[in-house]
Amino acid sequence: MSDKPIIRHWWLIRHAPVLSSVLYGQLDIEASLPADSVFEDLAGSLPKISQVFSSDLTRCVATANRIIDFMGVDPLPVQEMPEFREQDFGAWQGLSYSEIENQYPSAYRAFWENAATVAPPKGESFERMAKRVCEARQKLQSRCTEENILLVAHAGTIRALVGEALGLQPEKALSLVVDPLSLTRLTSYVSPDCQENWAVNCLNRPFVA
Repeated sequence: MSDKPIIRHWWLIRHAPVLSSVLYGQLDIEASLPADSVFEDLAGSLPKISQVFSSDLTRCVATANRIIDFMGVDPLPVQEMPEFREQDFGAWQGLSYSEIENQYPSAYRAFWENAATVAPPKGESFERMAKRVCEARQKLQSRCTEENILLVAHAGTIRALVGEALGLQPEKALSLVVDPLSLTRLTSYVSPDCQENWAVNCLNRPFVA
């Protein structure tokens, strides 16, 4: 067995902006893709990555494909993974915040008293989503052979992964800002005895004003 750590660089990109005034969560809403120059700039900040992963929702897949267009390599097709979807907001999806408050007043109050652990009706809590995302990350890392892994996902997904890297409680991870088309880079070091340590190389570097 090698005495060197296994190193994986995670390049995490939130999808392009969504023009919507409702809480969309896992609704499959398309992104508003910006000019080619934005994707060219973003792709130029990435290494030559051959394995590209994405949430299976359209806004992430479309963003991933536009980045690939400017990477200057022929990576494998985007591998869509529903495990990296945004938090499921259940019955609240498709409603504005004022509509949610009017239609679900007690549940809305309870949610904002503890947004990390309380689930919307028929949905999932951020804490549960973070568990789903981090388990998927661990499985993906164990089967990836590349040192650099590009994942295009959602704000909640990226908050969960940064929270895992920093050992944050879910309520603290929720305070992280993750803008559309921003880059977050994490590095995982797995020692020969399977202990994992992390470095946060950059957080929420924006590519759209």
